[in-house]
Amino acid sequence: MKIPKWGFGMAPISPRMQGRYDFAVQSMQALLNDESTLTEVDPESLSELKGMFNRCVRQDQWDWFSVYTQFGGPPRREIDQIVPLIVELRRAVIEGDGDAVCVAKKRLAAGNIIPYLNTFAAGGPQSNPDGTSGWLYVLSTKHQPTILKIGMTTRSVFERVKEINAATGVLHPYSARAVFRVPNAAIAERDIFRILSDFRIRPDREFFQLEFRAAVASIEKYLADALGEPPN
Repeated sequence: MKIPKWGFGMAPISPRMQGRYDFAVQSMQALLNDESTLTEVDPESLSELKGMFNRCVRQDQWDWFSVYTQFGGPPRREIDQIVPLIVELRRAVIEGDGDAVCVAKKRLAAGNIIPYLNTFAAGGPQSNPDGTSGWLYVLSTKHQPTILKIGMTTRSVFERVKEINAATGVLHPYSARAVFRVPNAAIAERDIFRILSDFRIRPDREFFQLEFRAAVASIEKYLADALGEPPN
């Protein structure tokens, strides 16, 4: 049996797909910045961009997490707003309706798409200036879906998982199954470890034995209570 090198979703974006993704992002940037006219817009590039955001939600492609990371980890609630607006914009472009295009552009800008496009174009998040904000992550392998590795990082989750998978003794690669942006990663990790202490396999390791949905529900409840807002 051949064991895949990458955890599902964490495969590097292929050069061919990176080129397609870059073109889709650049096309949208040009349209939002009024650097392209209605007749210059390729509707297929808008479909590509919609698909890029959709795969971050559906998590059904080998590179979904790589794309999500390069966008900078947009919250699900924002992706759910962005995708239908891209559909609306594409329809207006196809119909040649300049007024509808202007409306859709304004709504997309208000929906916070611009920072994600800029982050993607820059190759992903560039820094963590305060050193405390970061991510909580929930990982597992395909062969042990209820043995969860839960932890935090102030770097990118992609870098952290790559580091974990490079460790001696890791046979099947870990995949990121859920990530949560948090203002203080160390405190969030400490609190989640306390909340899930009954499921911890060893006190000196980040492994927990429970169903993925149960773990995510506990983390989301904690973040909603601690932050006073819906989690990413």
